[in-house]
Amino acid sequence: MVGIWKAKVQKGAPAKICVPEHQKAKVEKLAEQAKELAEASEEPKASGAFEVTDCFQLHELTVIKGNVIKGLITNKDKLLIGDKGLRIAELWVNDKKVNMLNEGEAGAIFLKAKGIRLQAGDIVQTT
Repeated sequence: MVGIWKAKVQKGAPAKICVPEHQKAKVEKLAEQAKELAEASEEPKASGAFEVTDCFQLHELTVIKGNVIKGLITNKDKLLIGDKGLRIAELWVNDKKVNMLNEGEAGAIFLKAKGIRLQAGDIVQTT
């Protein structure tokens, strides 16, 4: 005869799960990413400002390198260049694709646009 045991869980107690040793690093990384996404969604939407250090064309993409001097820039934002709001295609930091650039962070913004001319020292903002 096979019996099924029911675990008694107290209300309000955190659920406990068993994670194999070889998977702990992966689970911790995923938990950290989920925490960052939750924190980002809780922050009020504020426009970010980006100081340009270099701007160049790479095939059909315009690459703008520089530093975030105010706020937060996400890959869902649009950059105001002149009177146009251009959607950000990708954000990169140290040769890694990221979802956001925080204040004080240096990185690159990729736009699907041609013919954008920006000089070092120019400031662009997000909408």
